[in-house]
Amino acid sequence: MHIERSTPEEQQVSSEAIKSFIDTIERKGIELHSFMLVRNGKIIAEGAWFPYELDQKHEMFSVTKSITSTAIGFALDENLFSLDDKVIDFFPEYSVLDIDKKMKSITIRHLLTMTTGYFENIAGTTVLSLIKGSWIKEYFELPLTYEPGTKFVYNSATSHVLSAVLTKVTNQSLSDYLEPRLFQPLGIKEYSWDVDPQGNETGGWGMRLKTGDLAKIGQLYLQKGMWEGKQLLSKEYVEKATSFQVSSEGHSEGYDSLQGYGFQFWISRHGSYRAAGMFGQICLVLPQQNALFIVTAGTERKQEVLDVFWETIFPSFLSTDFVKDLDKIEGLEERTKNLTLTSKKPYSSSTLESHISGKKYIMKTNADEINSIEFNFTHNKCIFKLNDSTGEHQIECGLGNWIEQNTTMPGAPLHLLQQPDDLKVKARGFWENEKIFIMTWTFFEMSFTDTVICRFEENQIIYNRSVHDHGPYIAKRPTMIGKTKKENR
Repeated sequence: MHIERSTPEEQQVSSEAIKSFIDTIERKGIELHSFMLVRNGKIIAEGAWFPYELDQKHEMFSVTKSITSTAIGFALDENLFSLDDKVIDFFPEYSVLDIDKKMKSITIRHLLTMTTGYFENIAGTTVLSLIKGSWIKEYFELPLTYEPGTKFVYNSATSHVLSAVLTKVTNQSLSDYLEPRLFQPLGIKEYSWDVDPQGNETGGWGMRLKTGDLAKIGQLYLQKGMWEGKQLLSKEYVEKATSFQVSSEGHSEGYDSLQGYGFQFWISRHGSYRAAGMFGQICLVLPQQNALFIVTAGTERKQEVLDVFWETIFPSFLSTDFVKDLDKIEGLEERTKNLTLTSKKPYSSSTLESHISGKKYIMKTNADEINSIEFNFTHNKCIFKLNDSTGEHQIECGLGNWIEQNTTMPGAPLHLLQQPDDLKVKARGFWENEKIFIMTWTFFEMSFTDTVICRFEENQIIYNRSVHDHGPYIAKRPTMIGKTKKENR
C-alpha cells in the first residue's frame, strides 16, 4: 500500500542534483508546495514548503482529468462502452435539442483527446461553475467550430462530460466507481471531489489528493497498470492513454505542452508523459528512467518548474558514476525538512488591541456584501469575524504561530470562484506597526494564500484583501472602509 523509501544514490540519482533543483526553484521565486521523486519504485526525496504538508490533501486542478481518464479506462476494459460510441447516445434527453449537427458525431475518443470541435476552452472553475442548471445540456447547446476529430483544443468541459457518461452508464459517481478498482487497491483513503448541480463529480478539475497518493497513481501507470502482481488497468489502455494521439500544436503553455496529447495525458520530452493541472500541479512519468516527479504548487510558471527539473535532476538519471556520500545525503534530508514559504513572525502586539477588541466595524456598501467585521484579541491569537449576506464567518489567527482550522470564510472572487463547503485554512497574524495588523490565510487544500491588511485610524478601519500572484486572475478585492457603530450614528 505504501511506496518504500530509499536514498537517491542507492537508486542512481545524485543528492546534489536534487538539492540543486530545490535551490534553483527558491532562487527563482517559484512557489512550490510539495515535491516527490520516485525511482525504481522507491521514494528517494520528498518535501513540503510550510505551511503546506505532505500529509494533507491538495487541489489537483486538471490532474483530475488523468484520473477521470483512468476511470474511463476501467470502463472500456469492462466493455461498458467503446471509444467510438457517440456521446449524444448516452443522453437521449438532449437529442431533441436544436444542437449543432456536428455535435452528434462526437465520440468518447474525441472527448479523451480534446478534439470535440470547440473553438476555445470551456473552463470549469470560471465558466461552468457559474451555470446553475445542467452543465451537460449547456455543453450540447454550444456551437462547434471544427469537425470533431480534426483539431486539438484544450477544453475542461469535455472531461466533465466523460464523468457524466460514466455516471450514466454505471449509476455511480466517479469516486464510487474508482473506489474498488483504484483507490482501495492503492491504499488511497483520503480524497475529495467537487460536484456539478446534478451531482456529477467534476471530470476535469476539483479533486484533492495527497502528494504521495498521486505518486501511487503515477506508479501504477509506470507499471503499465500492474499493482502488487495484479493487473488493475489494462496495459493496452495505459499505452494508448499515455502515447501520442493528437498534435497539441498551438497550445501556449510552453515547450513541454507542444509534444502532443494522449487520453487526458500530456506527452512530454525524453519519452515521458504527465498529468498536469493549473498552478503547477504535475505528475511526470519517465518510463525510460523508471522514475516519477510529482509537484504541487501555486504558480503560473509551471514550464519553468519542468525546465529546472530537466536541467538539474534529469541529467543525474543518465549518469552512472555515483559515490555514496553520507554528508550529501544527510544535507539533502536536512534541506527538505526545513522548506518554508514564510518567514518567521515573532509574537507582536499593539496598544490598540484593547481599544479595538470586541468592537464591530460597520462596513460601507461594498461589492463583497460585507456588513461588518470584528477582532477579538487574546494573549496568543486574534479571532476575526466577518458578517456578510450569507451569515457570519470566522478565522482564528495565531500571534507568533499558525492555527489550523475549518472555516466558511468567503473568498471565491480571489480563488477562481471556488468556495468548498469544507474549507481548511492555516492562519496567523502580526502587527507590522502600531496601526497595521496583517493576517495571512493559507487555504492549504487549494493553491491560495490570502493577505489581509487592516489599518486602524481612530474609530475607522481600512480593509484590504489580496491573494498571492497567480498570473492573469483577480489578485485583490477593492479597498473597504468601516467604522465603529458609534461613528456610524
